[in-house]
Parts: sequence; structure tokens; C-alpha cells
Amino acid sequence: MRKLQGILVMLMACLLATTAYATSSSAVTYEEKTVDGITMKVVIVDQTNPNIETKVVLEDSTLGTTDSFYDIVAEQDAVVSINGNFFTAYDTYKEPIGNLMSEGEMLYSSAGMPNFGVTTDGELLFGIPGYFIYLTFENSGQSFLAYDVNLVGQYDGLLRLYTAAYGSSVNITTAGTVYVFQNDVFTGSQAVSAGTTVTIPSNGMVLFQYQGAESWAYPVNVDSYIGKTVDVSYFLKTGDSDTVAEFEGKTLESILSGNVYLVKNGAVLADMVYGSEGSSDSRWTESAARTAIGQLVDGRLVMVSTASATLKGLASAMVSLGCTEAINLDGGASRAMAVDGTVVVPAGRELTVTFHVYDTGAVTVPVVEEEPVIEEPVALHPFTDVVEGSYYEDAVVWALETGVTTGMTDTTFVPADSCTRGQVVTFLWRACGEPAPAITENPFTDVDASSPYYTAILWAVGEGITTGATETTFEPSTVCTTGQVLTFLYRANGAPEVGDSDWATQYPNRYFTDALAWAGNAGLLSAVTESINPDGDSPRAYVVTYLYANAGSPVVG
Repeated sequence: MRKLQGILVMLMACLLATTAYATSSSAVTYEEKTVDGITMKVVIVDQTNPNIETKVVLEDSTLGTTDSFYDIVAEQDAVVSINGNFFTAYDTYKEPIGNLMSEGEMLYSSAGMPNFGVTTDGELLFGIPGYFIYLTFENSGQSFLAYDVNLVGQYDGLLRLYTAAYGSSVNITTAGTVYVFQNDVFTGSQAVSAGTTVTIPSNGMVLFQYQGAESWAYPVNVDSYIGKTVDVSYFLKTGDSDTVAEFEGKTLESILSGNVYLVKNGAVLADMVYGSEGSSDSRWTESAARTAIGQLVDGRLVMVSTASATLKGLASAMVSLGCTEAINLDGGASRAMAVDGTVVVPAGRELTVTFHVYDTGAVTVPVVEEEPVIEEPVALHPFTDVVEGSYYEDAVVWALETGVTTGMTDTTFVPADSCTRGQVVTFLWRACGEPAPAITENPFTDVDASSPYYTAILWAVGEGITTGATETTFEPSTVCTTGQVLTFLYRANGAPEVGDSDWATQYPNRYFTDALAWAGNAGLLSAVTESINPDGDSPRAYVVTYLYANAGSPVVG
């Protein structure tokens, strides 16, 4: 009897840990739940429903471009939207990592990463595929060969295809030959050397072949094919047997790449990272914000977003959800999710690749009408992107009223945008009443007297709140982590002694350990309702909430 009661208690706990929300699609469910101790947002899609369509979206259809997740969601008008591939977020050129296909066209190909694919009939595929690209002339059997698509740079031994998704031109870095196509028609070729810039037709593509390429890489008597049409096709390279079994002969509509293969054949993949190779990289072994995509045992698509999980914990939770396959997509500040046009997980940075689910037969979720209000309430702030009732709304109003900060525009606060070091010390300086600096000599070569952060930085240095990134640089434009924000605040409060703290136990012997413990004991961390990652970027919503809580959370309005 006691055993039965224990089972019932466990079942009730599972039920109580789940909150379900209505969506506009009968083929899509959305829940917030706790699985294996991990709190997550879970979307399940029956992609075989005839009204369901899925699509990988490359921002502006051009590699290297980004946009805010809010703008992407508004433009796509999808039932579900999530972030996609990892990408070089900290580089000027935002290059995706792994394979990327949209509407049957390979926009970027780089083998070796775990992939998620959707066929034209809605079948889900998981594996680690690589592709050759063939440009074959009709009724001839003669082809050009490319090893990959739209990667930056060239070298000896390379056969690389560039499409309009790369941009309007490509810079050549080694000698070779380029072949030009417009509307799939071969228009000619030219020899190129390092330093040459080649135009990519907006309706075509350019194929680079290294100097001395083997004859099998291009047609015999190639100039005789000028004016003739090619068919572009993708052929699976030799890979592991599971990938070949999954992808061979399938017509794909979409491909996303992850960085970690979490679940394979219904079990946690032992070494997980990069599909078959283990890794001790702390980015993959520590808790962090993460996005995952997988397939349930009944074949349905599942998408998961969590503010904090280890990869092993996330893999275990995906198995508990019923996944037979799952991979990890980009996370951290890239983690993002929207349901029915409402952003439920805001991204901490602009994104370049996203994945969307549409329902052509979706209906509007009914809204219960309230009796009309005679007087309109007075708006406490002008920002359309500050969610009413959110944990950070009062903090934003307080920051606006006290002059700590304004919005990014007249009507947007952009709560998910990361703060820079210069912005954080300026917010803190203003929150402290804009005191005069104790020092007058500027020790930093990268902080000019004309900088809007100049006085705040001198004040912070003079008060011992920060010493700079180095002895001579402050790096005001570098994104500030949560650990740094809390350390600034802790020192601004005189670096008081801290008592016992679970936070100190969880993050021992780090530069921010005492600050984190102090912030936890002082109630600053509990003011933010999402999980805290001290090593992660700190969004604007977090920063103003910490400052507001530190000020005693005064009544606003």
C-alpha cells in the first residue's frame, strides 16, 4: 500500500510540475514542465498533419546577417519559432556552423556536426551527413563537382560553390578557375588569382575550382556547354552506417546543425559531443541555457528550451520525454522560443538562423472579452516590448523614472539585449546618484574623454568597483557577464562579508563567488525569475532588475 501511495505521490508531482497552454494549431502542444529536475518549455508538433509546414530561415536570405528574435517572429507569423545553428556570434561576420538547408537549397555546408533534417513529406532525420554537390548538364551525364557551399576562403585542392546566399561577391584567396551560372545556365569561366573579387549573380552561382583541378571535377570540353542548363543535386558522402540508413535517397526540405548528439536510438549517447568524439570543454559539461530538438517514439517533432541544464542532464530529460533521437542546438544568449507570435524565451543576441512551424489551417486562440473600461490606465512606460506583469517591468519603470537608463528607442527597451561593460558601470553610477569620481587621471587607452561612459568609468575605478580588463584597457564595448554585473554591485555596496550560501557552494573559488552569494542572500537573484548563469551574458532586463532590487524595490508609478 505504501509503495502504491509513493507511486501516486510521484505521479501527482509530475502532474503538478506541468502547465499546458492553448495554441492556435490542433497539431501543436506547448507546455512548461519539469523533467528529471530540469525546468523546460516543451513544444510537440505532429508534422505529418497536412496543414503543418516547417522551414529553416536564414536572416535576409544572406549569410552573415542577423536580426532581433522579436522582429524575426513578427515577420514569420509562425505557430512556433526557435533558434537554430550555432554561429560565430562574436565575430564581425556571423557564419553558421554545420549544414544549413532551406526549401531544398543548401545554403551552407560543413560536415561533421549532428544534423536534424525534414524531408518533403515531413519525415524527421537525425545523423551526421556530409554532401557532395553536383551541377549536371541535362541529357549529358557531364557534371561539375563541389565539396561544399558558401564557406569563406579557398585553398589548393578545393572545389567550392558560392550562391546568392553568400552575398553579391566573393573574394578569391588562391589561384584557380571560377565557373559562372545564371538561372542555372552556364555562362562562362575565368581564371582567377588571389585578390580577385568575383561577382555572384543575384539569380545564379559561382563555382571555384583550384588551379590544376582533376579532370573529373568538370565536364570534358567545358566551353562547349556554355548556354546549357545544369541541375543542382546533393549526394551523401560516405558516413557512419546510421547516417547512411537515415539520409540515403531522401529528398530533404530542411537541415539544421547542432553541436551535440544527445539521444540516439532512444538512449543517451555516451560521449555525446560532436556525435562520436568525447570532449572535456567546460562549455559542454557545465549548466547553461540550452535548446534541443528531437523526435518522439511516435514520430512527432519535439522542441525544448531550458534556462539551465548540463548536456548529460538535458539528454536524460529528452529520453524521459520519450525521444528516440535528439540533438542540441545553439544555446546561451542564442536560446529563443516563440509560440503563436509571443516570445516566451527572448534571445540575448541577434540571430542568423531560426526554425519555424506553420499551420495553414490554424485558428486564432479565442480571447474572453472583458467589459469595456471607462478610463484607460495611464501607461507607466512607452515600451511595446516590455511584457506586462513580467518580473522586470517595475525595474524598467524605476530605471526610466530615476534616469538610470532609457530605452533603445522611444518605444522599445529591448530587454533581451546584452549589456556592455560601459553600459553597466554607467547604469550603476546613475543609480548611485552620479557622484564625482575620486580620480581624475584616466588609466585606459580605449576610453576617450568624449565617451558617454567616461565619468562613470573613472568613478568605478576610483571606488574600487572595477580595475579594468587590463591595466591599460577597460573594454567598454565588451559584453558584460552576470558574474561581472553582480561583482560590480557587490563592490559598490562595500564588499560586505557573506554568510553560508548554496550559490557559493555551487560556484566555489571564482572571482564572483562572494558577489553571487551576497546577491543571493540579498534577494537580488530571486528577483529574476529565470535561471542564473554567472558566466553567461547579462540581458538589460537582468541588469535593471538587480539594480532595482538593490535599491529596495521602491513603488513605481
